Order: sequence, then structure tokens, then C-alpha cells
Amino acid sequence: MFCQKCGAKNDDDATFCNSCGTPLHQLPQKKKHGLFFWVGVGVLIVGVIIILAAIIEAFVFGMASTINQNAQTTIPVINIETVAVPSLDISYVAPTSWIGYINNPDRFSVYRPYNWVPQEETTSAITNENANSVNQLPTMPVTVYIPSPSGKGYIVITGVDYSGTAYASDIEQMKTQIPDDIYDSFISGFTPETQTTSIGRDEGFYTINGNPARHFTFTSEVYGIPENDDGYLIAHGNDLYVEAYFAMPGSFSSDASNATEIMETFTTIR
Repeated sequence: MFCQKCGAKNDDDATFCNSCGTPLHQLPQKKKHGLFFWVGVGVLIVGVIIILAAIIEAFVFGMASTINQNAQTTIPVINIETVAVPSLDISYVAPTSWIGYINNPDRFSVYRPYNWVPQEETTSAITNENANSVNQLPTMPVTVYIPSPSGKGYIVITGVDYSGTAYASDIEQMKTQIPDDIYDSFISGFTPETQTTSIGRDEGFYTINGNPARHFTFTSEVYGIPENDDGYLIAHGNDLYVEAYFAMPGSFSSDASNATEIMETFTTIR
């Protein structure tokens, strides 16, 4: 193998680089699962995507009248550099002036500036139009969205609870890192639901306050309104959370920066 830091060649079973001493990490082999498992996981992930798409449509439709269609401000795209290590902690320590928000039904918390005010919506109410396809899934009871002070962007946090399902025992691998199979199924599912025009795939494996996470970016269009989107897929136990920031025309780069930091304060509570 070759060292990812200095490029020196090493024995395949080497633990450290013989040139620079850098640890030579190997990603764990993926656990093979049968077709039934991956079909089931795919169905659950598609359910999360349907929920998120419904939230996007409902929120954007409600705010569309406030958007200046002629805004010339460039929408910022947030990117996290792809890294070649198994895990990188990207947790953010919030300033003391930030306010904690706790969502007890879905068992998570985030910190946010005082003027980013969380709003809660019952997931079943948001997905009422998709009752036949969504209500069969173990979706979390509350969906949270946090509008930016400018009204030109918003964070959405939602998720799925695998507890008590046939997949709970098979999801064990997500307790250490979210594998490519689940990550790729998730990001590819955005295309038909949100009129996605491009997807930014991040190959890095992350943790946010101890929780395995994967990062994604994509551009989309909802009701004719273009958006640049940035977010995380986060696992904890049998729960799979999705949190994303949607930047609309006229949004500020400071809002995008705050949104990223808010999402990186995400902590699970038990």
C-alpha cells in the first residue's frame, strides 16, 4: 500500500508508514447483506426522502411570495473537503451566546443563534398527502425547520427510527460508520423528488458529537425557485437523521456559515 500523506510504499500489513510514521488506516470491510435487507433499507431511505421533499415543498410554497425573483445575489455552495481517513470529527462548539434547542420526541438537540428560531411540525401532518407510502414507515414524530433571519434559507431536521423493525439488528454497522451503500441510496434518491440538477458526493466518513455522519450537497429547484443545499446524514443507534440547509436566491453567506455550524452542534439525547 502507499501512504496517503507522503506517498511512500509500505507492506500491505504495515500499521504505520515506514517513511513518515503516519498511521495507515484501512476502512473496514463491508458486511454483506442479502437482497431482502437492501430492498428494505432502500424502502426506508426513500421514505425519508419523501418526507424531506414534502417539507421542502410546504416550506418553500409558504415563503415564495416573499422572495424577490430578480435577486442577483449568488447563492453560496458549502463544501467540505473530501478526506482519505476513516473518521474525522467535525463537531462545532457553539458560542456561549447561542441558545440550546431540545427536541424530546425525536431525542436530539442543537445550538443556534437567538434569531434562528426553531419551528416544529408533526411529521404525520406534513406527509398527509403521501399517507399511503409514508405512514407505513417508522418515521420520527416531529420534523423541525429553522429559518434563517433573512428568510432566504432554512434548516430541516427529520429522520427514521428503526427500533422494533426487521432491520434493527442489521443496521448495526451504522453504529460505527454509515456505509457507502446506504449513503449512495440516500443521495441518489433526491433526484426525482426535488428536481435535483446536481449532487455533490463527499467520500469522507465523519462524526458529529460522537455520531457517525456523511456529508452531501446538491442543487435543486422547487416551485421554480432554485436552491443550493448542504447537509448531513447522521446515525445513532437505530435512528437515521437527516439535517440539511436550503439556500434560496438572495441568501447571505453568513447565513450559510451559521447554518453549517448549527448542524454541526447536533447531539443525540437519551
